[in-house]
Amino acid sequence: MVAAAAAALSFASLTDLAARCGTTAYLAWLLPLCLDAAALVSTRVWLAPDSGAAVRRAARFIAITMLVLSVAGNGVDHALVAYHFAPPWWVLVAVAAVPPAVLGAVAHLAALTAGDHARAVVEVAPVAATAERVDERPPPHGELLAGMATDAQRVRYAAQVTGHTSPRPIVAWLAGHGHEVTAEGARSALRRADLGTAA
Repeated sequence: MVAAAAAALSFASLTDLAARCGTTAYLAWLLPLCLDAAALVSTRVWLAPDSGAAVRRAARFIAITMLVLSVAGNGVDHALVAYHFAPPWWVLVAVAAVPPAVLGAVAHLAALTAGDHARAVVEVAPVAATAERVDERPPPHGELLAGMATDAQRVRYAAQVTGHTSPRPIVAWLAGHGHEVTAEGARSALRRADLGTAA
């Protein structure tokens, strides 16, 4: 309730200031809206845990600047009302400069935030891709061979991997992977698998 009351009073004061400085009545309410909305958005970006350091610095600067402008606008409006002054030229210029300045600041913050998110994606993507490649690697030959129940299965597997259909290179390959198979056993397995019977 306190926040709503403060926002309403500030909104009324800044709307009155915009009207006194020549803004048409049906658009005067946009001055407090652009200041308050910019302050809210930049504060959220400033305090967001995933914002980068450069984004946080820019968001903090914009948030504080918007609050200072809002406070100054309220003060100027009250002074003009209390002392029945017409706004001097510098107040007119300052009020007219607020909308484009806010637009530029918010656009700058949006570009910084988009760039920060893009960098985060680029940094995470190679790590994820590497993890996927590691997960997709087939188990080593020794592990696969150890899981086979018979030498005949190992011989057929070795023949497929090496492309050999003669016992000697297959026996040597299996020995290199920790599995001893006789030449006769390899020959028999190859014959049964119809892969060849060469010496």
